Amino acid sequence: VVGLTVCFSALMNVTMQPAMNAILNFFKNMIIGDIDHDKVSIEESLLAAIEDMTGFAPELDWTLDQCGLSSVGLPILAARLKEAFSTKTSPLNITTAALSTARTVEDLVKVLEEIKSLSASEGV
Repeated sequence: VVGLTVCFSALMNVTMQPAMNAILNFFKNMIIGDIDHDKVSIEESLLAAIEDMTGFAPELDWTLDQCGLSSVGLPILAARLKEAFSTKTSPLNITTAALSTARTVEDLVKVLEEIKSLSASEGV
């Protein structure tokens, strides 16, 4: 019984959760409208994402180890930031490899600014 429950839960995470997220985002965009991503501060979004993941508000001069984002949390953070900053017309390629070059939260902000400016200059 426990095995069936775990299998069913894994199946729902893979199939239903992305579908429900897409449906909810569609209705949110219909009701509220699309977010103007140019006005979204990279620094504020990054700090909010880290706080949401770890449970405490980091400072810009903290290292990734102090934030609890050593190597394990970076893939999750990369996915969250990609979702937060990418739009339908201008997707950003935020990868774990790009974020792993940073040592502090401020370095992460600089990496994200570079990715955003590179995306804007290439028209990707």
